[in-house]
Amino acid sequence: MDSSNSSTSNSNSTANAALIASITSFVQDYMSGYDASHDMHHIQRVVALAQHILASEEPSVSTSASASVSPSASASASVSASEIKLNTNSISPGSSPTCKSIKPIKYDPLTVTLAALLHDVNDRKYAKPNVPPTSVEQVLLRHGASADLARCVDVIVEHVSYSKEVKLLQAEADANSGAETETSVEAPANAETSTKAPRVHVFRTSRALQSILHTHPELAIVQDADRLDAIGAVGIGRTFTYGGAHGQAAAGGQGRSMSDTIDHFTEKLEKLEDMMKTRTGRRLARERTERLRVFRGWWEEEVSIVGA
Repeated sequence: MDSSNSSTSNSNSTANAALIASITSFVQDYMSGYDASHDMHHIQRVVALAQHILASEEPSVSTSASASVSPSASASASVSASEIKLNTNSISPGSSPTCKSIKPIKYDPLTVTLAALLHDVNDRKYAKPNVPPTSVEQVLLRHGASADLARCVDVIVEHVSYSKEVKLLQAEADANSGAETETSVEAPANAETSTKAPRVHVFRTSRALQSILHTHPELAIVQDADRLDAIGAVGIGRTFTYGGAHGQAAAGGQGRSMSDTIDHFTEKLEKLEDMMKTRTGRRLARERTERLRVFRGWWEEEVSIVGA
């Protein structure tokens, strides 16, 4: 690489690192009013899981090209902007990563990182009455992202949630008058070398979301990372935390009962494994879902003494 290309690459790396640091600070402040089930620790874990999935799904992207959360970040809820970083040396010099420059089979590390950081912005569970939603696209533009990158991340963040995916599926079912809309799409046999088909697996999802996944394959990684943090041991803790924090108003100030929280396991959490989009996500979800089932078995055994 000549000196001009090296200089451009270093400039891009510096700009991308500054963007991530700035967005990290924004997210930490934005989520300061959220309860402990959706705090900055959750964001750190989702970023780290997304990094792990990215490295596993796209071996050509080195771990150093992905977001990294420092060990100290996981030890404290106070996260400095420098603790979530991106080394973009593997990104082609000359321009910031944009949707237009990303081939369908490739994942863009910067897009994955920003979407993972911002994925809980505008979470409807925390929406305040008469407060307009925050535009993720405008946030990114204000913090120095290119227009293409800002639009790309905005689309991904809009479609990360479980409720959004279910809503799209229901809308498709309604439009087809109850016709079968669940599909299972596997990558083509030559997906490992294809330059046209993304290496994404879509399971039981609407055609609308499939289309978005093919245009923005990073969505699959961020979705899986977020859902992995909803299951397993951490997911159990988060579920009880959320139930205690948000069940009070609905239950006359006494909070959601623990048995209601356990019901949430079978109603939603144990179904997430089938909604994973990446190979790595499905593998990790299988392990974490088994932990849910084991815990639920222990729970049922211990509470059964009441009816004995």
